[in-house]
Amino acid sequence: MSKIRILFFTNNFKRTGSEVVLFNLISKLDSALFQIGVIVLSEEGELINELPSHITYHHLKTKYTLLNKVQHYFGEDLLLSQLKIIQKENRYSVWYINSLSPTYILKYARNFNLKTICHIHELASNYSYITSEVFELILKSNLIIACSQLVHEEISRVHNGHLEIVNSTIDVDFIDKFNLSSIPTTNNDEIIILCAGSVSYRKGTDIFIQVANKLIDKKIKFIWVGQLSNTGYSSWIEKTHKSITNSNVEFIIPKNQKEYYTLIKRSSVYFSTSREESLGLTMLEAIYLGKPVIALNSGGASLLIDNTNGLLINSSNINSISLKLDDFIQNKLESFNSSLNHSVFDKYNHLREFNNWQNLLKKVAL
Repeated sequence: MSKIRILFFTNNFKRTGSEVVLFNLISKLDSALFQIGVIVLSEEGELINELPSHITYHHLKTKYTLLNKVQHYFGEDLLLSQLKIIQKENRYSVWYINSLSPTYILKYARNFNLKTICHIHELASNYSYITSEVFELILKSNLIIACSQLVHEEISRVHNGHLEIVNSTIDVDFIDKFNLSSIPTTNNDEIIILCAGSVSYRKGTDIFIQVANKLIDKKIKFIWVGQLSNTGYSSWIEKTHKSITNSNVEFIIPKNQKEYYTLIKRSSVYFSTSREESLGLTMLEAIYLGKPVIALNSGGASLLIDNTNGLLINSSNINSISLKLDDFIQNKLESFNSSLNHSVFDKYNHLREFNNWQNLLKKVAL
């Protein structure tokens, strides 16, 4: 049997949720059954260099020469021209678009005899960032994959085609390779509250800083693991942070995955301040590493958090959030039993979800 030829489009392959989910999935695909290509449509992230050697990475030209600009002036679509070359050389039969950001690429699929799959990781509020034309192309895909039950419920209201759930999961075997079990949690007299994610309004970085400021006299250290971006929001966060005298918040950008997981392992509590989550992979990572998770009810958090692994906060009021976090630290943290919190992985099992996903790819392609 000839190989199934699939070209995956994703935003950047940085270490963010939807990118890591795709990376973990395609890295496990059987190279004897699949010929795999990857294209990123934004800046190139660090995961590209970690792709298995049998996966072809196609570099797209984004800096154009004077000749290219002249060609564009006279009506040539430079992106389409590159895609035609890639298709001619590799004969991909399926285009797989990961997350909403790259879905504009669907307009080029009509130029080729192929099938399309869209993997949606976002809730409906993010549909505001794509055009109605692109949304219609998503709905016409041969398969739409929802990353969680919440995403599935929203899409199913308007879609009568092939729609499936492949729950986003974490690769616990990958985490286990770092041998983190010997790393101790911080000293008993030091409490570290940690959150990980890009600095953004959706992730609630401003909430994190405000809650930390409310508990500044409690000798609690707050750590945000993630990068500032070139946005007005990040600039506002940076200036807000600097304006607080003796701030108890520290921003850390880990050098690699081991450092990232080590920071979580050494923390006392994982504190998710997301305003919206379709699921929440960082919360799953924290649960796996034995941390209690205190989370705002962002949607996805309700799928993961119960009284065995943390606390769900149904409030957006900073005073109320601060009081609930402080109460957990003072009265429940010491008695928290991390051995109880792994039942969530009975549902969010990486190997089972991968096998389901791989079978879906075969059904669409054949």
